Amino acid sequence: MLTPEQILADIKSDRVKKVIVDGDFSAECDDQYTLAYCLGCDKMEVVGVNASAHFDDKYVDTYSTMLKSYAEMLRVLHASGIDRETFPQFMGSSTQISHNENLAPTDSPAARNIIKVAKEAKPGDIIYIITTGPCSSAVSAYLMDPSIADKICVIWLGGNEISERTLEKGQHEWNMYADFEASRILLSSDIPLIMLHAGPNGSGNIVMTFEDFQKFGSQWDGPWVEQFYSRVLPRTSGVTLAGYTHGWSKIMCDYAGAAAISIPEAMELKIIPAPTLEADGRYTLNPDNKKIIWGEGHNSDIITADAIKCTLNLIERAKNK
Repeated sequence: MLTPEQILADIKSDRVKKVIVDGDFSAECDDQYTLAYCLGCDKMEVVGVNASAHFDDKYVDTYSTMLKSYAEMLRVLHASGIDRETFPQFMGSSTQISHNENLAPTDSPAARNIIKVAKEAKPGDIIYIITTGPCSSAVSAYLMDPSIADKICVIWLGGNEISERTLEKGQHEWNMYADFEASRILLSSDIPLIMLHAGPNGSGNIVMTFEDFQKFGSQWDGPWVEQFYSRVLPRTSGVTLAGYTHGWSKIMCDYAGAAAISIPEAMELKIIPAPTLEADGRYTLNPDNKKIIWGEGHNSDIITADAIKCTLNLIERAKNK
């Protein structure tokens, strides 16, 4: 298994990283913008995009939410000038591991592609799976073939801070509870992990302002504006930028996943024993648990500036096609 020390050294190196983006793209707008961030970043080679389901209610049709995320993902690729017929894009888990008998993995094209990419990785390569929603597909791939732990690192936007609240009272964080048992497996298994929590001092610190979004809308009058400026924000965030002038902002938690590779210096990354996630949502701490990389202290100004730069790179490429 890859060690946290190896992973830290790798993400801080100049090597272009192979990345799979796995997101619940129809849940919130930060997933779509994070995919654009990754696609426009010169430090990443996106070797696959997976659509995941979302929502933690067992009565919700997770297959339908996965299909909505898949359709949203295809729109992002189209708006970015990418050929959707040839680009590696996949449907993810249609059921939660939490609801499978004996917590069996959910077989899916996304999980199988993770295994394929990991198996085909060259010596020295690490396949980073930036997971901006539930971790069902990445965990399923591992359960289907545990040997991939030697080649992958999951960068997960999930869970909350380690604090008195999470140690004593538990927590209910969206991505963690979207597939709770998969989250427990991610923390307890030997899957290499960078955990970027959403709690105080975490990825929830990353904020985009009205003026930041204006920088995207003013660049191009084609599919990009329709997708990212006119459609995504009103549908997933309930706002229309045309109705605002100043003072509006949007939390962009998922940017942290891309920033961990693009500009790791914009956050504090440290090696800690993974917290154990108990059945009631509490963390417990055990120094003998596997070691993970824990990210916090995200610098919003640095991260949003980098995200805007990389996204404008992507827009410029699409304009020239």
